[in-house]
Amino acid sequence: MALAALLGVAHLAVVPTFWPVDETAHVAYATVLVEHGRVPSIDEPIPRDLRQPGLSQRLYWERDQGRLGRMDIWTANHPPLPYAIQGVALRLGDGLIGRGGGMALARLTSTAWLVLGVWATGVLAGRLAQPVRGRARRRWGPKPIGALAATTVAVTPTLSHLAGVVFNDTAGFAMTTCCLLLGVETTLRGPGRRTLPLLALLTAAGGLTRVTVLPAVGLMWLLVAYGWWRTAPADRPILRPRQALWGLAVLPPAAFWIGNVVRYGDPTASTWLLEKFHRDLNEPLATLLGSRTVWLRLWDRMLSDLTTGHWAGGLRADLTEAVLVAGLIGAGLGLARWVRGPRPAPSRTRRHSPADRLRRNPVAVCWAACVALVAFLALAALEFHASGGSLHGRYGIGGMAVVATGIVVLLAAAGRIGRLAATLVPAVLMAVNGLLLAAVINDHSATWRRPGIEIDLPRLTGDAGPALAAALFLLATGLLVATLVAGPGTVPAATVRRARRVLADPARRGLPNRALPGRVLPGRVPTGRVVQLDEDGQPISASKRSAAV
Repeated sequence: MALAALLGVAHLAVVPTFWPVDETAHVAYATVLVEHGRVPSIDEPIPRDLRQPGLSQRLYWERDQGRLGRMDIWTANHPPLPYAIQGVALRLGDGLIGRGGGMALARLTSTAWLVLGVWATGVLAGRLAQPVRGRARRRWGPKPIGALAATTVAVTPTLSHLAGVVFNDTAGFAMTTCCLLLGVETTLRGPGRRTLPLLALLTAAGGLTRVTVLPAVGLMWLLVAYGWWRTAPADRPILRPRQALWGLAVLPPAAFWIGNVVRYGDPTASTWLLEKFHRDLNEPLATLLGSRTVWLRLWDRMLSDLTTGHWAGGLRADLTEAVLVAGLIGAGLGLARWVRGPRPAPSRTRRHSPADRLRRNPVAVCWAACVALVAFLALAALEFHASGGSLHGRYGIGGMAVVATGIVVLLAAAGRIGRLAATLVPAVLMAVNGLLLAAVINDHSATWRRPGIEIDLPRLTGDAGPALAAALFLLATGLLVATLVAGPGTVPAATVRRARRVLADPARRGLPNRALPGRVLPGRVPTGRVVQLDEDGQPISASKRSAAV
């Protein structure tokens, strides 16, 4: 979570205001929503009285380039929840800090969303790392896998960049991960007293965040229903008639999406926007599905993309594709080991029914639901591209928690080399993040020289932005190195236990076998007797062993 905050603030410091191509419309939406209390229209012009640094210069450039559609609040097809928070931050920052303060606080809300998503990723990965019934256990436990998956997401360059601009993508990522987390938690542990209120809260908040969260909301309901079904009736919480009022939580998001259908013809207003910007059809979806170049480009843009269209190129593309190769190799080795693992002995009693088998494999059901979400988001991004839209990798970042968890789990199951690769993946992503920051600084974006116009786009931190970003990046790099060297999961558990035993046994360190006060040396144990040691290298007594059994 600290890594995500440091890298988000680093991007916040160096990205000029309104340098991202959509930030003008996002800021205008948030301002109109808070100041006028209504959701604007797609064709409503951006108010000219917005006193944000760099907005007028950007709008002049859009007009001179003939991009008149970009001078409207064309992002009004999105739900209002992230914009309400950003609008409050804009108003507070302008009133308390002054010029530029509102933009800084509004961008910090994007960083806060990412921090929430990183926390949810760590918990979700720990839940998904539970062993599947009848298969070999992984060398790493749930906590190390959760920590490493959260670290991988925290240093993903695209998420770090989106955490430093006024967008709603990090909010969508956080809410998608939280919805999956509640569904998986209910599946594995059964429903509790707080399940229904959390279900209602996440349904309302997720439905009012972004359209890419809606599939996660549906999967959350399915997983909660599955967890309720597989829980014994005596263990289910008692539902009272008044708790049916929680169902009213679906009304606000339903009202918004139905309003989009009435005004624009479809919930996402995609057809309206494609016609507004005169987009032509691209290749058919079937052709895109079979294109290796398109899939690689989508992967590169999911991992290292800038919001100005400067997507991963050169060395950045090579590094992100190296992460993909490591994940595929780990997937092959991990799946081979998983298939080769011990299977349960055939039962001599009657065969279990399909319902019984479904109850006995909740982890497999959770994985199937999460993988289905990632596949749906990828197909939706390709379908939008086939319809004439841009191939944005950030449309698929809602599944980054599942992708990171899958990479770590499969690499951890592939043996010692795979576990080493799992710890190197965050290091490679951190290097890409540094290249992305350098690309922003070296783009000369403080002064845009385009045909017919030259404009200045200010940084929130002024000339000190590059130095501040470099200091934050170095601090984050040191924190990442400390995490990978000494953090959980980086050193195999057997090595840790062996080191503890060596430290606990003076004979193994070459020290004289003298009795220490208050301590029983392993050398005093009678010959021929095997003494079991705990994780600290201390003998386990018979009473403790029986209690453990």
